[in-house]
Amino acid sequence: MGFIYIRHYNISEYDENHTINITNYLNFNIADIKGWSEDFIISGSFIHNLLINKPNIDNYKQIDFDILTQKGFHTILNFFDNYFTKLKKFIKYHVTQFGIEIEVETENWQYLIKLNNKIEWTIENCIDSYEIDYNKCYFDGKIIRMSPLCSEIINKKKIYLINSPINYSQILYAINNGYSFKKEFLKDKNIINIPLEILENDDNNSVENKKKYIGQSFHILSDQEKEKLHQLIIDNQEIENNNYNRIFTINNSLDNIKKILPLLYKNHLIYKNTCYCDMCESMYDEPYMINIQDSNSLTFDNIVKYLYINKYHQK
Repeated sequence: MGFIYIRHYNISEYDENHTINITNYLNFNIADIKGWSEDFIISGSFIHNLLINKPNIDNYKQIDFDILTQKGFHTILNFFDNYFTKLKKFIKYHVTQFGIEIEVETENWQYLIKLNNKIEWTIENCIDSYEIDYNKCYFDGKIIRMSPLCSEIINKKKIYLINSPINYSQILYAINNGYSFKKEFLKDKNIINIPLEILENDDNNSVENKKKYIGQSFHILSDQEKEKLHQLIIDNQEIENNNYNRIFTINNSLDNIKKILPLLYKNHLIYKNTCYCDMCESMYDEPYMINIQDSNSLTFDNIVKYLYINKYHQK
């Protein structure tokens, strides 16, 4: 049996996908947006869905912009305000724990455009923060770029490594898209009940190591095991709800959402590395948790207080 060595990749090592014209799936002209790669990128499940040829789900489009600069927030907010205003559509702006969401319904589509607050992050930071490697891909304004592991996992449909804890809904999403997980992982998550067979005729390994060895093989869930996974989602109250991290909503007023931007700039997510590989231990004094939010995280009360104080000082 061979071993899988997980290593870091620079963007220059990413695979390029030139076959997908992303504009065909966005319904707006990306050439009208300036600042790609410097101020923002698109990443996450939308790009992954394009790569596996599932761009739209029930006329619903969720697009994740990772916003890298203050200018990036203004650029994307101005663009979509102008775009949807011309279509005479009502826009809801939601301030969330992670940035801003733009929610719009048209005759044919429901849009949820997320502006993830990644100020002071690099593109590598943004991509590395995804839990599963098939999401480690992004659009730079011209082409889709994929980490080598992202490309491999999408092709082989096998998830070798989970970079940080994932919930049952994420597991179900992966399985519904044809991916398989290792037996040991599924057993640890209480999704499957099968024993981890002991490898015979190998005196060099302990019983525990033999179990681990067999547990590395991949498993396709039976219908009964899928039903159990659905039940685990319900039991753990993971019914999908986009509203859970929303703090403050402003209806159809770009000017008012812009008033809150200085508060978002101060409360952006802080990137810290979690990996303990030799490379990271030489680069970081203290390998730490990834995606830690600033201790002064946003709340409804401090947004209202901020708006009130600003209004008072403007008089």
